[in-house]
Amino acid sequence: MNFQPRLGFAYKVLSSKPLVFRGGVGRTFIPLQTVNPTTNFSRTTNVLTSTSDYHPIGNLSNPFPDGLLQPLGSSLGLATNAGASISSNSANTKIPYVWQFSGGFEYEIRRGLLAEATYSGSRTYQLGVGQAQSFITLDQMAKGSAYLNQLVPNPFYGYLPSSTNLGTQKTVAQSALITQYPQFTGVTINSVPIGLNWYNSAQFKLEERFKSGLSFLLSYTISKNLQASSYLNSQDTQLASALVSYDKPQRLVLSGLYELPIGPRKAILNQGLASKIVGGWQVNMVFSKQSGVPIAFNSGYYLLCDPKLPTSSVNQWFNTDASCWQQRPSNTLRAMPLYSGNIRTQTAPQMDASIFRDVVFKEHHKFQLKFSVFNALNTPLFGAPNTTPSSSLFGKVTLNQINLPRNAEIGLRYAF
Repeated sequence: MNFQPRLGFAYKVLSSKPLVFRGGVGRTFIPLQTVNPTTNFSRTTNVLTSTSDYHPIGNLSNPFPDGLLQPLGSSLGLATNAGASISSNSANTKIPYVWQFSGGFEYEIRRGLLAEATYSGSRTYQLGVGQAQSFITLDQMAKGSAYLNQLVPNPFYGYLPSSTNLGTQKTVAQSALITQYPQFTGVTINSVPIGLNWYNSAQFKLEERFKSGLSFLLSYTISKNLQASSYLNSQDTQLASALVSYDKPQRLVLSGLYELPIGPRKAILNQGLASKIVGGWQVNMVFSKQSGVPIAFNSGYYLLCDPKLPTSSVNQWFNTDASCWQQRPSNTLRAMPLYSGNIRTQTAPQMDASIFRDVVFKEHHKFQLKFSVFNALNTPLFGAPNTTPSSSLFGKVTLNQINLPRNAEIGLRYAF
């Protein structure tokens, strides 16, 4: 019963010029798979393959000689998972949906060569958010660390399972006992449908449709993608608005196909047996250059300056001076945003290319020989820099390549 309308239109602006305005809007529901917690209604029995002194034990005919551990079900009542953390999905879970819309102009510069400028955006609603239900309140936090860290008798000692801290310690910090549900280390309601995402972009395109053996598509996008789907602190009442982790504000892509002018009906070597042997080859490529993704800030510090440097290097990706980074005291609220807008991961141009030939030797039968090179420029991509001020690697980029190095392959394909 989810209503998903679509509307699209095209309008020729000038009767004497090939200028067209196109636009559209549509609503789409996002596939949602919600797995309800099965606390105590599922249990894992590990297979023991050897004893502590490495003698074999058990076999395939009887892998569980001591039987299977049975789920506890609801037998523990309100004591279920006491001493650990629990979570549940919201009773008001809803399916997220997105409104997508665009509008722009397309102009034919000459026959087969088109230019386009478009605005494209989206708004996503009802994203699932996790809400903490057990935490130290702002009033309690205002009493200071001396009050919160004071050791007091633990009323749960000896009652909760020995595998939990509250079950084995005679005294605990007062902060562990003054939350809304002190018998649990955490209580969370997931999939609360209040999250938002919004995307805006300007997209430019130049397209050469197939002519004289050549076709290409050049596109450039400048965009911004924000999301409010989590809290900075459990005590917050407003979601934190931040860049998404995959935001790439600029992206340039050039792709093309070119038929080499060799062979029958071509400009070069177009007659005889040799033309049929060496002719028919095509080359294609995809070249891309884009911004890096924003780095995640360390939540345990306050940022006191703009960490962006005029010139970055893998040995110092941003300003690591101690005057910029102040450690956040315990029992205080996080102020650092989730992601940096101006400190991003390293990036480099990427290109894939191939040369291939199709040989049609019988109707509906085609043989293709193809030589492909991936990451033809062999440009490495590295991960995010270290963002822990206490680390000796703070601000450095570890030179572990996260993309594949140059890779070449030869392929043969028969289609019928």
